[in-house]
Formats: sequence, structure tokens, C-alpha cells
Amino acid sequence: MNARLPLLSAAGLALATLFFLSVAFVRRAPDPSFGGRYASEWARDLLSADYKTRSDAQGALQRLGEAGVPQLRVMVRKENLPWDGLLQRLNRVVPGFNYRTCDAILARQRAAEMLGLLGVQGRSAVPELIALLANDQTDAEAERALVRIGADSIPALELALHSRNTDARRRSVSLLGEMGNLSKTSRTALLATARDPAAVVRKQAAATLCRATTASEAVLPALLLLSADSAPEVRAAAFASLGSLGQRTEPVVFALRRGLSDSKSVVQLQAAKALWRIERNGALAVPVLTRILGTSVGWEAAYALGEIGTYASNAIPALVKVLREERVPRAFRTPPSSAYALGQIGESAVPALLRVLTDNEPAARLSAVLALGFMGKKAQPAVPKLLALLRDRDTDVRHAAALTLPGIGANSEEIIEALSDCLQADDIYMRFTAAEALREIAPDRHWVVNPE
Repeated sequence: MNARLPLLSAAGLALATLFFLSVAFVRRAPDPSFGGRYASEWARDLLSADYKTRSDAQGALQRLGEAGVPQLRVMVRKENLPWDGLLQRLNRVVPGFNYRTCDAILARQRAAEMLGLLGVQGRSAVPELIALLANDQTDAEAERALVRIGADSIPALELALHSRNTDARRRSVSLLGEMGNLSKTSRTALLATARDPAAVVRKQAAATLCRATTASEAVLPALLLLSADSAPEVRAAAFASLGSLGQRTEPVVFALRRGLSDSKSVVQLQAAKALWRIERNGALAVPVLTRILGTSVGWEAAYALGEIGTYASNAIPALVKVLREERVPRAFRTPPSSAYALGQIGESAVPALLRVLTDNEPAARLSAVLALGFMGKKAQPAVPKLLALLRDRDTDVRHAAALTLPGIGANSEEIIEALSDCLQADDIYMRFTAAEALREIAPDRHWVVNPE
């Protein structure tokens, strides 16, 4: 053990020598000062666990502006080196040796966040920020910074579309879409990604083309190409974009009708939604959306049927079937998609919902009440049964009925009493909603909600 100690010490000193030599020969980044401290010190404070220390550092670096960016670029390039551990151990055995390391991921995140705060002043760091797009641990901060920097990021993002890293290409496509009105070169580069070898990039291209590109004759052909892609997620994104563009041309309508019979429900969903937006053709869209209610994208189909509204009345039996089975947490805050759809369809759904109000399952009764609530005064035929539910054995059903009745137009002392009971509900949102209703229908009384 003792015989090996000189060898280990020699190896450690050799590594330390190499380290110091590398530092000596590498050109240091400019390190201006502010408030008696160097920019590198302020940048290091961004890693502090203390909020005030970080806030002070951000303020100082903002005052430094472009002058402090070189030190932030050093942080963005930070890597934890394999010999960090050994050099830290040498701190304990070599007098005067004071090697400091840090969490490289945190350093890159905090530096990118700071560059975002600097906005266009951080433009010289765009290459480093682009490199962060390839890493799931740093991409979010880099994306925000590049958007804040704005147009100065565009040339580098165009180059990143040719990166070997799939995530970097995908995120660059998305970011170009957020830059607004793009130049001809940017549009050409973006359109080329419709033929990217990675499906995730083609999907992002399909989603981006409809919002990132100004009017261009090449956009529709690119989206039509993507609508026939081998990957279903790409086809679905292309149909969604065609719907957003809303251009009713013969090739577009033909492609959308083809999408209605796609083998994947997610593609059928987007094709049906787009066809409704472009043609208002409920006869074609509603049966497809109804058919996929029982699939993994059924909740989206229900919302789409809700958007179609009264023209989706043929879907009522299927939606009621889903309503009896659909379960969501805290339904009063986030109603089931089927309840929303039936509520938007309106009066023609009332008879079916009245039957659900007597269902054995409290969750089904609650969903039916919420659906009627979406209708407002159109649900007046349901008032007698809703009044009966004020005595329901389930607390949530009673409260939902009480909160629904005033919106339908009912007003009675019985409802006021039920709403008063809602003031004791566990859900604070329900308590405040009840108080608001009580102040409206009984303004002469004093209603207080305990926030806790």
C-alpha cells in the first residue's frame, strides 16, 4: 500500500500539471467586472442554491449585457471531465491545490436561462445554444433563449436542420416555426424537412408548416406528401395542418377523404376534424368520429363532436354510452369529454341525459348533470329531475345539481339551501363557485367562503 503511494502521487501531479498547462495555453474568455467582481464570479453565482444570490447575479449580468456573454458561453460549454474526481481528491493532499468543479448540466441550464434573459444581447452564444438542443436535459432552456434572441438565431437554426442529431433537427424545425415571418431560404429549408429520414422530424415539419411559413405554393404539396407518409403520426399531423390552413382544393379534399378510412384511428381523427373545418361536412365527419370514440383517441373525438355541435346529434347514443363509463378525477373541475360533447350538441341530447340522471352509478349521474350544465337555458326540461337530485345520496351529485340549476334559469329557496351546503364542500373551487352563484341569486344575504 505504502509502496504504491509515491506512484499515485506522481500520477496525480502529472494530471494536475497537464490540467494547468491546458488552462495556460487555452485562450481565456474576456472577463469584465461589475460591482467589484468579475463576470465569471457573477456567472458562478447563477449556480447558487440561494435565490437572492442568483437574483443578484442575474441583475449584474444584465447590467454587463453583451460584455458578460463570453463567460456565459464558457458555462454553456461546461462538461464534467472524467478526471474531475481525481483532481478534487488532490485538493486534500496537495497544498495550495484548489480545483473546483460544478454540476455541468446545471451550469448549462442556468447559463442558457441567463442568455434568454439577455435576449438579443446574447446572440453571440447562439452556436452553443444550438448544441444544447441535442440534449433532453438542456433543450427547454436553450429553446427559450433562442426564441428570445429572435431573428439572429435563424441562420444557425437553418444549419441545425442538417444536424446528425435527430432531436436537434426536430427542435430546430419547431423553433423556426416560432420565428414568425420567415425568409425564402428559411422556408426552403423547412420544406426540405418533409423528407427527413426520421419520422419525428417529419411529424414536426407537418405541424410547423401550417404556422411557420407565409403563403407559398410549395406548402400544400409538402403537406399532401406528408399526409401519405409511412408513419401514422406524420399523416395525422399533416391532416391537422391541412385543417388549420383551411384551403379547400380538390387535392386537399381528396386526401382528407382518403384519411377517413386510414388504418389508424389517430389519422382518421385528424382527417375528420380537418374535413369538418374545411367543408362543414358532418355527414362524413360525424360517423368517423363516432366510430373511434372507443379508441385511445376517443376523448379527442368527443371534443371534436362537441365542436361540431348540433350537427353531431347522430352521435348522441354513442356519446351517452361513453358517458356512463368515462371516469375522470375531480369531474366538476375537468368534466368528461363526453359530457362536454353532449352539452355542446344541446337540446337534442336532453332526453337521453334525463335517463342517465337515474343511473345507479353516481359518476354517471354526475356526468349527466355536468352535460346539462353546459347547455345553459336549453336544458330547462331537465329542471324537475335536477331539483330531485338535490336530495341525491351522493354529495358530489347534489352539489353539481345545485350549481347547475341557477345557470339553467331555476331559482328557489331549495336551490339556495343546496348551494349553501356547497360552501362546505371539500373542493375550494366548488365552494367559490357556489358563493358566486349565491351572491347573484340572493344578493341581500351575506355569503362567506372559508378558503381553508
